[in-house]
Amino acid sequence: MKAALRQLYYRVHPDRFAGYPHAQEDNLRSFQRLQSVLQRTGTPAGPEERIRFHLAPRDGDARGGESGGAAKPLQVVECSLRATSLDGDLRHLLRLCGLEPGAAAPSAPSAPAANAAFG
Repeated sequence: MKAALRQLYYRVHPDRFAGYPHAQEDNLRSFQRLQSVLQRTGTPAGPEERIRFHLAPRDGDARGGESGGAAKPLQVVECSLRATSLDGDLRHLLRLCGLEPGAAAPSAPSAPAANAAFG
């Protein structure tokens, strides 16, 4: 599942959405919520976190869009995550994003902050 999460981080990284400030902000906020749920794993039930990610096209970044240039359509996925059912919720989120949690993910171009919290 770690490989699929890395692929997710790459597809939703805010730096890839410079032309879409709203999507960039949504992804930053949702990534922070995802990190919060991951840190609470194994603890008593916390609040359900609503996640909304805009996905960059698989063939490149999402530059252009709202700030000018040719807009590339962005897919939007939404789901809820709970620390008490995190494994199933994460698998659902990954599938919504077109990623298979159990399969080896194809390698993506390197993204320096893909494994770290967006800051």
